[in-house]
Amino acid sequence: MSHSLYIVTYDRGTHWDTGLVKAYHWAFLIELSPSTGLKHQLRGMPGAYYYPGPEAADPRNEEPGRVIMINTNNLIKTKDRAGEKGEEEEGGEEEEEEEEEEVEEELVNGLSRDESATQIVVAKLEIGSVEQSRLGEFEKACREGYVEKEEVQGGEGRWNCQEWCLGVLEGLKGGDMGKDIWYGREELKGWLKEKDHSTMALST
Repeated sequence: MSHSLYIVTYDRGTHWDTGLVKAYHWAFLIELSPSTGLKHQLRGMPGAYYYPGPEAADPRNEEPGRVIMINTNNLIKTKDRAGEKGEEEEGGEEEEEEEEEEVEEELVNGLSRDESATQIVVAKLEIGSVEQSRLGEFEKACREGYVEKEEVQGGEGRWNCQEWCLGVLEGLKGGDMGKDIWYGREELKGWLKEKDHSTMALST
């Protein structure tokens, strides 16, 4: 069974001093069913970007024009995945690994928690598919994707979540999942580029 893979983009408002539209936030969405999905996205800010792991998502809320809350309540607990893995392993090593992963999850949940902010979905573009048996492989690619740690190199007009998504896709296209990723960097950047808010209003 294969699941549709999307890039979803979100409006972040405009710069207070210039009125120009800020770079959109990009995230991956894997649609498991009409009402359940997995979201993979970069969180944080320049100098403190991080990938927290897969997050539960409702594809019905990820449609253009919808307003969504930005928070970390929908993170899929690392310890749950570790527990499933542990059933197949033996001995004390399993307990140590599970404890380490639980600590990692606590640290992730402690970063950039903001339950009041919202973003508007701008676009939802289907870019390929992911086989059920390769959901873990997609997550692994996200975890191994390059993340810029230098604050001065990140942010508007520099390295950001868009570059992270494109880098993950380029890595996948170079491997066994390449045939399931339909588009390249320049196509995606062109189709998903930021729009002036007046243009967005006319198109909705």
